[in-house]
Amino acid sequence: MVGIHQKQDGSKVTGKITAKSNITYYAHWTAKEITATVKANGGTFSDNKSSKEYKIKCGSTKTIEQPTRAGHTFGGWTISGDGKATAKISGNKLTIGTKNITITAKWTKGKYNLTIDPNGGTYSKTTSKTVIENLEFGAKVKLPTPTRTGYTFTKFNVTGTGSTVDSGNTTFTMGSSNSTLQAIWNINTYSLTIDANGGEYSGKKELKRQYLDSSTTIPVPTKAGCTFK
Repeated sequence: MVGIHQKQDGSKVTGKITAKSNITYYAHWTAKEITATVKANGGTFSDNKSSKEYKIKCGSTKTIEQPTRAGHTFGGWTISGDGKATAKISGNKLTIGTKNITITAKWTKGKYNLTIDPNGGTYSKTTSKTVIENLEFGAKVKLPTPTRTGYTFTKFNVTGTGSTVDSGNTTFTMGSSNSTLQAIWNINTYSLTIDANGGEYSGKKELKRQYLDSSTTIPVPTKAGCTFK
């Protein structure tokens, strides 16, 4: 209470009060400030901090900031503390009661799809793209090594916010968006040696070719007094 007044909006009474007839005086009050501590519970606010503190006058309503959290959907608030019984929250509008409170954000993990592209090879016995649906944020998936005739697997390329593959390309970790893994290949190089068997290839007894995963044309050797067939 801040004083006694002659009217609800009148001047404050000072000194002794003397009354010769019935008279009404009014008590005037200043609202007490109550502390609301808001916790992001794994998320962050716009200032990158994990908690905020609001000073709110008793009985007043204040809009509080909603935090964000990668890979999660905001699910509302929980109220705890001495003032829990007299505080209310609707959406992000907090009506404070008579005692300090703590408000904590609630979250649910997001779910996303993973597409695995063998990119010309075979993954888990199929040459088609494999789609794994509804993986939660942070979920891990063991990855069989893809295969491809004439090629050596080198790694998976990853697209998707926050999604990763370990250095051994054996475990995928889901991020906060739909993601794709694409197999990356190095084409193998082979050595072909052809023996002219007594003949010649342009003066040489053997013909050597380096070729990739493709066909190569073999020239016809020559041999004096003989016909190649």
